[in-house]
Amino acid sequence: MPHPRFLSALLLCLALCGALPARAEAPRAFDGTDRFPVLTGSLLALTWMPEFCGEHSANPALAARCAHLTQGFALHGLWPQSADPRPPAYCHAATPVPAPLMQSLRPAGLGPWLIQHEWDRHGTCSGLAMGDYFSRLAAWSARLRIPAALRQPHAPLSVPAAEVKRWFAAENPGLSPAMMALACVGGKEEVRGLLLCLDADGIHPRPCAATLRGRCESDTVRFRPLDN
Repeated sequence: MPHPRFLSALLLCLALCGALPARAEAPRAFDGTDRFPVLTGSLLALTWMPEFCGEHSANPALAARCAHLTQGFALHGLWPQSADPRPPAYCHAATPVPAPLMQSLRPAGLGPWLIQHEWDRHGTCSGLAMGDYFSRLAAWSARLRIPAALRQPHAPLSVPAAEVKRWFAAENPGLSPAMMALACVGGKEEVRGLLLCLDADGIHPRPCAATLRGRCESDTVRFRPLDN
């Protein structure tokens, strides 16, 4: 079972926007043109909340969310991937996510705004029905275990990136270090999040592609603590 503090709070859409370096820009909203990308895989995205809150400390809209952090990693979303250099986004006109479905996702820590955004931007490109898309995300929220050292760090942590991946693999049978990538600010040392590489259905982990961008370039990475 996941740690009880993990995925316990409302998540924010922008948490992993910078996880991947700039590349061909995806649409910011559905523009009326249906897209049918050929999917090559998907990414389960986790955000390192202390880093996110540190980067956005001047934003008053985030003050309440960031004032009392109780978790390090937080689930962000499930992102379809294709061979196109532009990540698939806003592929079809999105319908509102029904309130009962939103309510069912509360145990996964997903707030209403993020739920609707993830469906609009990513779910419409997944090839899945709305219920199936969110069932994949909910299943991962219940399945994934966060290593103890990364659940509630109250002091700065500097550790080899390879060690972090081994921690995750040890906590999650079926995962290997090759199936995940740490994302850093500017690709350097400060951890911004973690990307778990999955098949196109978002169910089975698989090794990350060598071309996956946003990997931390340093052998040793740094995690901001909860108490910034």
